[in-house]
Amino acid sequence: MAGVVTSYRKAFSSFNRNAKLVLAYYAVVAVANGSQNVLLNLYYLKAGLDRNWPEEALRCLTEVYLGIRDAAQRWKD
Repeated sequence: MAGVVTSYRKAFSSFNRNAKLVLAYYAVVAVANGSQNVLLNLYYLKAGLDRNWPEEALRCLTEVYLGIRDAAQRWKD
């Protein structure tokens, strides 16, 4: 495990500033999206959608929400 981290650090240090910024951006975006998905699932649980709801229905709700969010983001940009 330590060897993997060391080789990753060595490779990362060879990148230029712009590449490091892009990687940092995508890391932050991934954490933010994951957090948002967790909060959405907690909302579903609080709303009682965990009982007697098929998994496909919850997945569909999540995909609709994410599609609307992505469309709004594209429209804003």
